[in-house]
Amino acid sequence: GGAVYVFHGKSNPYYNNDLRSGTFEMTGGTITECKSFSDGCGVFTQSKVDIGGTAKITSNRPLKWNALQLIDGKYPNVQLSGGHGGAIYATGDKAVVTMSGGELSNNLAESGGAVMLWTGSTMTMTGGKMDGNYAMGKPSLGNGGALYIQGSTFNFNGGTLSNNVANRYGGAINTNQGATLNISGNCIISGNKASHGGGISQEAGECSLTLNGTGIQITNNEAHGHQVNI
Repeated sequence: GGAVYVFHGKSNPYYNNDLRSGTFEMTGGTITECKSFSDGCGVFTQSKVDIGGTAKITSNRPLKWNALQLIDGKYPNVQLSGGHGGAIYATGDKAVVTMSGGELSNNLAESGGAVMLWTGSTMTMTGGKMDGNYAMGKPSLGNGGALYIQGSTFNFNGGTLSNNVANRYGGAINTNQGATLNISGNCIISGNKASHGGGISQEAGECSLTLNGTGIQITNNEAHGHQVNI
């Protein structure tokens, strides 16, 4: 984690504090311009993370992409490698992320421009926004402009995913290999772009998608190949 690493596991004998059940809560302030050698350019978690209020996690990126600059408020259309989860990378069944407010914006990663949910992790979003994030990996990657979900669960119960970009699959959300995506309540997925699935894309493997409610808006997304919205 470029800024924060939230650990879950056995106590580390080299430190006095108990690291078995870390929790990170952020309701204000900003994590910005952080860089990581690997995953979770802002926050890497194996445990509990709560984002809300006016918190911002913005403009974080993999270290090896340090020279890449915004041009007119956008990243140039290039394909790079290294680093997943521009704002948050969550892994393992003890990783539980909640987002009730705040924003994840202008982050950059190989896949999961804002968030990567990996191997049993869970995220529930009831408010806030993920806006202007980029997944710009090389041809086999570059998936999930806002979120990449593999073998994990994302409950989208409120908030906005907008203006996110993926080189390949899922301008807003890409699901893969056992992912579960539940969408209900007042949710907006709009203005996102990808080659396939401008709004939502299922990449491979068995995935579950459930949409429930009349307040869901999946509109004005763009795909250069197939599936404009879903």
